[in-house]
Amino acid sequence: MRRRPRRVTPWVALILVACAVPAVHRAPRRPARERHRPDLARAEVFRIASADDRIAGPAATGQIGDYRIDNGRVAFVVDALGRGTGFALGGGNVIDAGVVPSGRDALGHVFTYFGEFPRQAIYDRVALRQEPDGSAVIRVEGRDSKDPRLRVSTEYLLAPLVDFLEITTIIENDGPEEVELSLGDAIHWGGLEHFAPGQGFHLSREMDVPFVAGVGGNVSVGYGSFDDRIGGPSGSSWTDTVLRVARIPPGRSVEYDRVLVVSDSADVTRVGARIRTLRGERLGSMEGRTVDQGGQPVAGARVELFDEAGNALQNLAESGDEGQYLLQAPAGRYRLRASAPGRRGAAESVVELVRGRTRRSRLRLSATSFLRYSLLEQGRPGGRVPGKITIEGIEGNATPDFGPPFRTLARNVLYTVTGHGSVPLAPGRYRATVSRGPEYAVWVREIDVPEGGEGLVEATLERVVDSTGYLCGDFHQHTVGSTDAATTVRDRMIANAGEGVEIVLASDHNYVNDFSAAIQNLGLEGEIFSISGNEITTDTSPKPVGHFNVFPLDRVDGAPDGGAWDVFGRTAAEIFAMATMDGQDRVIQVNHPRSPDNGYFALAGYDPLTNAGRPGEFSAAFDTIEVFNGGRIDAVPGVLTDVYSMWNRGLTPSLTGSSDTHAIVGEEPGFPRTCLALGDDVSALTARAVVDALKVSRNGFVTNGPFVRMKVAGVDIGGLVQASPGRIPVEVEVQAAPWVDVTTIQLVVNGEPDDPVDLEHEPESRPRPVVRYRGTLRPRLWRDSWLQLIVRGEGTLEPVVRHDPPDGPLALTNPIWVDVDGNGRFDPPLEVEAAAPPAARPAARGASRPRPVRRPPAAPLPRVNPADR
Repeated sequence: MRRRPRRVTPWVALILVACAVPAVHRAPRRPARERHRPDLARAEVFRIASADDRIAGPAATGQIGDYRIDNGRVAFVVDALGRGTGFALGGGNVIDAGVVPSGRDALGHVFTYFGEFPRQAIYDRVALRQEPDGSAVIRVEGRDSKDPRLRVSTEYLLAPLVDFLEITTIIENDGPEEVELSLGDAIHWGGLEHFAPGQGFHLSREMDVPFVAGVGGNVSVGYGSFDDRIGGPSGSSWTDTVLRVARIPPGRSVEYDRVLVVSDSADVTRVGARIRTLRGERLGSMEGRTVDQGGQPVAGARVELFDEAGNALQNLAESGDEGQYLLQAPAGRYRLRASAPGRRGAAESVVELVRGRTRRSRLRLSATSFLRYSLLEQGRPGGRVPGKITIEGIEGNATPDFGPPFRTLARNVLYTVTGHGSVPLAPGRYRATVSRGPEYAVWVREIDVPEGGEGLVEATLERVVDSTGYLCGDFHQHTVGSTDAATTVRDRMIANAGEGVEIVLASDHNYVNDFSAAIQNLGLEGEIFSISGNEITTDTSPKPVGHFNVFPLDRVDGAPDGGAWDVFGRTAAEIFAMATMDGQDRVIQVNHPRSPDNGYFALAGYDPLTNAGRPGEFSAAFDTIEVFNGGRIDAVPGVLTDVYSMWNRGLTPSLTGSSDTHAIVGEEPGFPRTCLALGDDVSALTARAVVDALKVSRNGFVTNGPFVRMKVAGVDIGGLVQASPGRIPVEVEVQAAPWVDVTTIQLVVNGEPDDPVDLEHEPESRPRPVVRYRGTLRPRLWRDSWLQLIVRGEGTLEPVVRHDPPDGPLALTNPIWVDVDGNGRFDPPLEVEAAAPPAARPAARGASRPRPVRRPPAAPLPRVNPADR
């Protein structure tokens, strides 16, 4: 869902590029001692003219025409004016950062943030200059996006041979009144895991810290200020910093500065110590080596510094090739820990750091142990079997943490596309849970991993749910194509295969992605079918209207954002019209419609009592509604209220459920998912067939566990059937893997719940059967009606699904439409009431009667056999 859009408008700008152009509002220079600049060196700044000028790396987005500033040690890229990168409203912002020459960019981007999203500076002028002392400067000028009376200028200054970029922003108030403004930056961390001292890698919504950092692979980036501490909220892959709140009188200005530090090490201590030193802090040091039991160096060990109680992570370093490490922190008492993949950590010790002094410590780790795994599938001879292994420490052993949650080896979870391999795992006793989505039984065993040896998982997975005739998809997923997500396309496809997701929509924010190459490279053509789409995201428009998935689309290589449309300032109706203006038949999905910040129904003021929104703000020209978004099961009832109002008035959007995953662990793909009657052969799928299933036959159901079938007179979900008044037989079958609980099934008739059916629980000593219910429900119908089935369960889906808070099992079908009056069509109940003579009408249930947009098919009509009733 993420409140952030990817990008918005092409900002019509005057681009001024000139060397030695004096600044209009020149920021005061820092003393040389703070810059650490030698006399005989120069940084350079230039416009990127070829691919060789760009910074490489998994998150690198710099293009020809952008600006590179480089001192031979580190380099940064500021994007050209015009259409902004990521979530910025325009160019002139840092988009790449790396160590020269070998470093690789993993940072998303950084742009000004003035206390409320998406308020920021929009620049329309740029100048480059070289300072006499060898520094290079990029200067951009513009206005505040919310209040154009605030002039904003930002200078990016890189001194020779330092490892940090100075950023200085001046805001001048040209208006007649004093302005209060929060000063900071929006940081999208890209492929980095964010960190703050005292909070570790789990940043809270509020903080007060001297710096924040991002760590990943062999890259770390630090952000801080010479004078200010950092507050502001953080999400899974972004931080909105607030350095301070300033009051700016008319005709006056305010300045704030900060630094970006880059290192080619996967630790925090280098960038953190640099920022603390620039702030004038004197630090103590801890250095030493990590070794094994034989005294041999252990490279890649993580050495962590906690507070004395051992609760709050303050700093961390990664040992080098010879096991050497260095930690620097303010004076005080700390608890020191060391660990390495597959090794039991060194004994904890309490250390005291003294300013200006260095302590030494030799940290001894166990021999390396491994977990070897082999996954097979019952009834599937040989070959690869994708899956997921979840590891939990038992009997006093710690649960492992393999890394950040946006990778396929993350936290305590391993995804595999081949079903065979090994992973380092510290010696101890563990519980292993092997799974492959809700159609499979889980395999659970306790395993021992000996020191220096191997533990073994040999699991045979069984597909216990009979899903014949259905394929299940996740129509809302994000990758690094969205700058608020850090998961690569490759890892996203591996995770989908491991969760048994068969149809995947590429729906990055305002970016058209294509997953097909990754699927082919992984050999998953028979497992996953992908469709290119776009989550149209309007948060930065002057009047946001929500988030909408549109698909299928064709990615345009070389075009900005893969050919995504510019939707800045568009109304919802205009966006819906854009989806079909080229004559292509596409699905328009309303995502998380009741989200207060970016849900269409919430923003448009949609009222289910009247089936209308604010004048000019609501259009019903969409096809599907995301009723169940990720772990937000608590939002489902509110969205259903909206859907029921529409169905009762002749609007027939179909329901979808999707993960909206930006990471992997905790945002598992396919939970929930949408199952469609599309046959059984993934390799035979087409985008046209998926579109028809969602828009025409509307034959799917939404689930995070239970598998549902429902029929009336042989007609499946989405169909229209004719019946006489009275009780009609509804055939229902509910299946679920033994680890998924099912307690209640319930029909909903024209929005009114029928009597629930409570299912018997099996004793805990006996495994649950796969078929939880197979029988006939007999609702009484006296007028045209739609029938929906809801299936619920108690308990959670853990450890397979790690939503916070945990979800309970839930499935919801699209309707079967029943023609009771025999006129060959479905007459929506509220339309019938509105058309009846006043004396014959029931109590009013809404004043508005909009023209229906789509109706169920009128013929041919199967008929319920009266003998069956």
